[in-house]
Amino acid sequence: MKIRLQKIIADAGLGSRREAERWITEGKVKVNGQVETKLGSSADPKMDLIRVNGKALPSTQEKVYILFNKPGNCLTTMTTDARGRMTVMDFLKKAPIRVFPVGRLDYNTQGLLLCTNDGDLSKKLLEPRYAVERTYLVKVRGVPNDKSLARIRKGIWLDEKPTAPVKVEIQRTSGKNCFLILRLTEGKNRHVKRICEAVRHPVIRLKRTHFAGLSLDDLPLGAFRFLSPREIRSLHSAVAPSKSSARENQPAYVEPTKPKPRKDLGRDNALGMDKPRKRVSRTGAPTKAKPRKDLSRASALSKSSARKNPRRTGAPSKSAPRKTASRAGAPSKGRPRAKRK
Repeated sequence: MKIRLQKIIADAGLGSRREAERWITEGKVKVNGQVETKLGSSADPKMDLIRVNGKALPSTQEKVYILFNKPGNCLTTMTTDARGRMTVMDFLKKAPIRVFPVGRLDYNTQGLLLCTNDGDLSKKLLEPRYAVERTYLVKVRGVPNDKSLARIRKGIWLDEKPTAPVKVEIQRTSGKNCFLILRLTEGKNRHVKRICEAVRHPVIRLKRTHFAGLSLDDLPLGAFRFLSPREIRSLHSAVAPSKSSARENQPAYVEPTKPKPRKDLGRDNALGMDKPRKRVSRTGAPTKAKPRKDLSRASALSKSSARKNPRRTGAPSKSAPRKTASRAGAPSKGRPRAKRK
């Protein structure tokens, strides 16, 4: 039965599928003496002669699963570092079969790292649709408040996309700093560090304690152990097709909306005075809005001066009849004129 070349190479334990695809595109893989450079090429491992970097592909090996407690200042890579830094393969030299790490941990990050030669299982454990949980113990600068923790739980925008919801809780405080426990179901580049930086609590120390139901327990730093049959079965059950279909049938996660930038609308627009309001009469018919009065200072002064001195405005003035009052306060009618004789 023919299988894709990258899968055959990964199952043989030479490297991950990504590395196998790179070898194919670089022309380092030959099938029956012919160089294969297409990623869709397939072959029969029982009938065809496959060579990688000039060496014949080894026969199908037994699947090996190793749990490694990665120390800090160590690279997660299969190749040697050009700067001479320590890699995880330097600690796995005593392993009976060549294995490769499942995922990556940053250079300064410590903790649990699964290594295996099972390419299919490795790929499924990293796929977001299976939502494999990872647990981290994080020491951050400062103590996050409830608002910052709520932002992390809801999801933070990274690379113009929101992260999946994260379970977070404060384990304990240490002076001005504190330790957080984060449980994630996806793994992006510098995921935990970027989340904590987004809420202004940078990471001081980072350690992965659990992955896909596996735990470090009392495994010393820089040591590794083989998984038990029970742990291997739990890994396969975590990526079973039934688990994936059950997660797909769950309600879709609603992405948090991006906050829109607020416009400077000025005082009138901020009060909602930029648009005319619709007025409705008692009968229900719309009425026309009354024109706004000119309430400026110059207009108010001109109107008050016009009332006081109407001659300045050019309007004819009407003199009111002068009323006289008596000493008692009642208006007097005036003295009658004497008749001429």
